[in-house]
Amino acid sequence: MGNGTSETSSVPVEAGIDRAIQISCGSGHACVVRDDASVWCWGSNWAGQLGDGTREQRLAPTRAVVEDATEVTAGNEVTCAILDDGSVRCWGNNCFGAIGDGTTDGEDPRSGTCTRIRPRPTRVLLP
Repeated sequence: MGNGTSETSSVPVEAGIDRAIQISCGSGHACVVRDDASVWCWGSNWAGQLGDGTREQRLAPTRAVVEDATEVTAGNEVTCAILDDGSVRCWGNNCFGAIGDGTTDGEDPRSGTCTRIRPRPTRVLLP
């Protein structure tokens, strides 16, 4: 919810962020771009999809380690931002190459968990 609690609400609640110009909701997390081009995310972070360099769940907005964003999109355990120079940064679950840097990794057959987590923004290799 972004308001510092994990309680469900059937009515709108204050998300604890202001000056938002764009928002995207993913699978268990949400991110906004603020008018200063910063990215703030909250919610599930097991794969580093909040972009703050950790894998800790955040109940309130926390700043992602990316600057000069014009747009953000949150997906299934991965988040990407377009920067003002046209480049793209992604972070989170890279088990199937979703980060876009040309790498991929599968699941650890012993644990069934992903072995390729990127909790910090990574430059996407565009053609």
